[in-house]
Amino acid sequence: MKHIGVVFTACLAVGLFLGACDGNLLLNQPSEYAVTGTPAVTLQPFPGAPVIDTPPGARLSRSGLQITISQAGAPANTTIHYTTDGSTPDSSSPVYSGPFQIFGRQTVTVQALSAAPGYLDSSVVSTPYNLHYPIYLATATQGLSISYDTAATWETKQAVDGLASDALSGVAVEGQTIYVASDAGVSISHDDGASWTTRTTADGLLSDDVVWIFADADNVYSAHEDGISISRDRGATWAGVTRSHMGLPTTAPVVDVSAYGDRIFVATQFEGMAISTDGGTSWAYHVFGVGAASYITNVVGTDQVILVSGLGEVRTSTDDGANWQSYRPGGANAFLTAGMTVENDGTAILYVGGRNIGGLHRSTDNGASWDIPSNRSFTGRFQIHAPLVYALDGYNQIRFQYSPTGQYWLSRPSAPGDGDITALAVPRG
Repeated sequence: MKHIGVVFTACLAVGLFLGACDGNLLLNQPSEYAVTGTPAVTLQPFPGAPVIDTPPGARLSRSGLQITISQAGAPANTTIHYTTDGSTPDSSSPVYSGPFQIFGRQTVTVQALSAAPGYLDSSVVSTPYNLHYPIYLATATQGLSISYDTAATWETKQAVDGLASDALSGVAVEGQTIYVASDAGVSISHDDGASWTTRTTADGLLSDDVVWIFADADNVYSAHEDGISISRDRGATWAGVTRSHMGLPTTAPVVDVSAYGDRIFVATQFEGMAISTDGGTSWAYHVFGVGAASYITNVVGTDQVILVSGLGEVRTSTDDGANWQSYRPGGANAFLTAGMTVENDGTAILYVGGRNIGGLHRSTDNGASWDIPSNRSFTGRFQIHAPLVYALDGYNQIRFQYSPTGQYWLSRPSAPGDGDITALAVPRG
């Protein structure tokens, strides 16, 4: 009925004069009867509808969720229009030209239709996406808790479900793979917790007592009091590296390990740290002082910068530990934790959290200067998928930062086993 206006105008111009025009009748005639001087074209039904290829359960990466839309058997000059703001798409909506990213803090619905000359618009298709990352909490006595709905509800994985132990000290997640550190080895699930296997000294671990776990793609690193273990095949096989091999004092218990490419960073609690730039073949030992001055809570790094947190002080190095720069965000006894994100161009954004330091501190220039994008504090470890911050708090709360400026937080009670949470993880992008 694209020519209704023309038909009605023609009816007014000639039909009423001739006394042969019934407005109601003409308004309901097919468009080919329009008095236009040339035959009108009847629009054909569009063959099919577009398909939103990204499944509803797809997970976020650091840059968001990639949405792909396709149209099979499309006529010539077909365009796909889509919306993400809840409105119904039409010919004025954005044109799909290739995969795009969506990001947010709640459910976002992608809707799409196809259009082509000579055809009616296709039917509208839609798919909702939950843009929150799943959250994994390791506890000291209650196993692993997992939430898929922003900590509103939790499901628990314990020894009866296949974990090596309910006494967990760390958790790391890469895609669908979960790595859990315990006092009885490393438990691994490649199907998001549906089934589990456990690796022990029989598989090459330095010790079955694991104090921390870190994963980066296929590489997995476990920390033990007397050294670390490394797997290059997603936890299938392991090789141990002792404290003495890394140059660390034999009295220095290892408390943390992280890695970036060939660089591995290993921290002890009171006697410095070791750095390898060649995948663990050779090591350099660094110590920052004695007593509280040498205390380390955790370490993160890239090939451009290393960030080490301690009591009242963090240190950064841009030359693999040859030189260090100090930053004191709070009191001398403030318990600090370090975090980091890496932009697509390789730029590292450094973060420092802790109680009574005025909020979350951030540096975009490798520690040369700092600002405070968030005035909210927390005491536990945290993980960042900008603009989201997931943090453990000393009052058994999990906090979520939703604003890029960091001023708005949502607090949730922690999972079953309140009071004994040892680690938090969300999937790395």
